Amino acid sequence: MPPLTLNSGPEDTEMSMGTVVGVGAKAAQACVPCRKQKRKCDKGLPACGLCSRMGRICDYTEVQQAPTAEDLMSMQMKIFELEQRLNQKEQENGRSIASPNGNSNSSGGTPGPSASFLSVVNERPPLWMPAQSKFPSAMFLDIDCFIYASLPVPKPSAEIPMDVLEILSNANALQQAVTDYFNTVHCWFPIISKKRMNMGHPLHEGGTDLAMLFLAMKLVSSPPVNGVASADSHLYVASKRFLALLESSGTISLMYLQAMILVAIYEFGHSIYPAAWMTVGACSRYAEILGLPSYKDSVVILGQLATWTELEERRRVWWGIFVLDRVICLGNKRRPVAPSPNPNDILPMNDTAWDEGDVANALQSTVSAPFSDAQGPFARLCQAAILIDRVQSHLRSTIKRHRARDPEPFSLQEVTAIVDDLTSFSSLISSELAAASASTSSPPSNSSPAQPPTSPPGAFTYPSPMHSNPTTT
Repeated sequence: MPPLTLNSGPEDTEMSMGTVVGVGAKAAQACVPCRKQKRKCDKGLPACGLCSRMGRICDYTEVQQAPTAEDLMSMQMKIFELEQRLNQKEQENGRSIASPNGNSNSSGGTPGPSASFLSVVNERPPLWMPAQSKFPSAMFLDIDCFIYASLPVPKPSAEIPMDVLEILSNANALQQAVTDYFNTVHCWFPIISKKRMNMGHPLHEGGTDLAMLFLAMKLVSSPPVNGVASADSHLYVASKRFLALLESSGTISLMYLQAMILVAIYEFGHSIYPAAWMTVGACSRYAEILGLPSYKDSVVILGQLATWTELEERRRVWWGIFVLDRVICLGNKRRPVAPSPNPNDILPMNDTAWDEGDVANALQSTVSAPFSDAQGPFARLCQAAILIDRVQSHLRSTIKRHRARDPEPFSLQEVTAIVDDLTSFSSLISSELAAASASTSSPPSNSSPAQPPTSPPGAFTYPSPMHSNPTTT
């Protein structure tokens, strides 16, 4: 063991009293005078050789660097967070010791066992955590600034609630819900790409909005529960709360809009008012945010397209909103929210070609195309909604002229044109339904006796929106 010596001399005034150092020991870093003068320091203890020769104090203490702006900002944020936690804890403690009649325990004594129990209950995290929107407001305040700055659209920041996770946690049940949806609702209201879903594209693109879409698909394809009102259904309540949570977090995506449309279909089909009316209106406003049905406007928010099936999906989403918006205004005679399509707007293409990704049969027609052109079932539904829009627009204009005491409030020429189009379109639909019914029924065999028809002539069999058993109208 080397001999030990005690520091002595003037050079140890900055060293601690009674420090014991070994012979030949070295300091961990250069001394302060050598660092300031950028001289080579031999790090000798108790003093380096240069300081000993110069007769100056050798200081080996570390120099604390001045805090940067980032350090000050971080410290301020930590202080602010601590203050928020303290204020929240004080509020929780104030609520936990409140008496049943509203008088708080202002005495300095220890709260009773009931107050301690309430304090524990209040400290438990709520089932639904509030989410803060991080969406840039520049898109709504100045869209040109938003486009010029190339501001990104943030991903949904909300977390999936626990009750939704319990519904979607079973992989087999989730797959069955998706299968039921494409076998029922998708047959008569196809707004979700079956091909892209089978290829797994939404799984790579979505987050919490994809979970909302799966929940809505399960909601709209599940049969009603006996003894439970449709508005009180567990799936419906969870869907509405999840939609509100994603909206508060600033979620902007096509899958969120698709989920909202499916919830609107459920509300309209089960006569849940005024929720159905409000949801359809929200869908129309949300489509305006996404820039639908314009391809150029939708690219700003939804991004570039990779395939033609994705373009068709965006178009069908807008047409689905248009159909719901016109149908829901039939009885109340209120003004719709979604704008009327232009004559050059494109109708949905053939449904089978879109589901299978068949480009060869993906023929497109415009709104101004004659009814005699071959169209798919969903395109026919859109054409029917266009006729409804013409009738509603004519009624509103006629009532307005009548209230203004116009000498000629009725336009007989316009009425005649609408009636002619309605008559020809109705005859066309009847003939197409009869042809579809004849093609789906197999011809009777010569060896077997003729069987009575299972449906009346001209009937068309389609899946019901609320269950998987076919119904006939």
